[in-house]
Formats: sequence, C-alpha cells, structure tokens
Amino acid sequence: MHDQVKKGPCRHDLNVAEGRVCKRLLTDDGTTYYTPLPVEELERRESKQTRFYHRLIIPCQVEDHVLRIRVDETPEDREIDPSTKRQRFNRTEHLRQIPPDTHAGRRLKGFRQDSESQHSRFDQSYPHKRVPAYGANAALLIYIGYAWLSNCVARAKITHALAA
Repeated sequence: MHDQVKKGPCRHDLNVAEGRVCKRLLTDDGTTYYTPLPVEELERRESKQTRFYHRLIIPCQVEDHVLRIRVDETPEDREIDPSTKRQRFNRTEHLRQIPPDTHAGRRLKGFRQDSESQHSRFDQSYPHKRVPAYGANAALLIYIGYAWLSNCVARAKITHALAA
C-alpha cells in the first residue's frame, strides 16, 4: 500500500511496513525511513458487513491528522494490475489488525506461532490442503471441533504424564 494524504498545506506519504501503517520519510542522503504511526483504536463498524479500521494519528508540525484505514480487503485491492496480472495489494497479508510492537501485539506474540502451526497441521490433514466446508459457519464448526480434539489429546497426555 502506498498512499498520499493531503490535508491543507500538509502532505504525508504512507506505506505499510512490518504489519502496520508507517509514515515514509526521506533523510538528507536519500535513505528511506519508515516511522510507525500510532494506532489509537481498532474500530469496528457495522454496515451490511462488519469492517475493521485502524484509527491513526499522523503527527504533523501544522496539526495532528486523524485517519481511518480499513484493515480488511477492499474492492480496490481485488483489482488486477495490468502490468503484473496480480491483485494490486493483498491488504490482509501485509496489514495486521493488531500490529506488532504495540501493547496488544506484544501480549499476543507468543500465541501466534502455536496457532499458525496448528492451522497449518489442520489444513495439511485434508486433501487439496483446504477444509471441506461450504460457508463460514460450516468451516467454523469444523475448526472448533479440531480445536476441541486437539485440547482433549493435550489434556490426556498431561494427565497420563502426571499419573506416571
């Protein structure tokens, strides 16, 4: 994502780096430097669908600017770039709802590797490496069942080890 925010006399270049929106700055020698913008809140808005936004503050010499950026995929993201024949921007791949190096991100950091390895193992257990479900509710039911089974196996192993 590369975006330019213009508010009055101000102009700010924004990019996504390390899972969050950053202000792009150029140093005297031409080196690019990315400054992470503080996420004030992860907003949840409901319309026909639930959408999540980062409410950001862009620090500025004139005045601080408030900006909302969608965290989920937008219709513009799905457009095919004629030069690369791929989607323009995979927002969900690059922009995290809970950015790393924030208070909430540090609290969740230890869980990420475990959950990703569980999901990977789960997907690989099915042919074609995908869950055989039609619709989000059916997939959620299968995921809950898998998590329940996984927790039961872990509990049985712990109980067996403590009894020995």
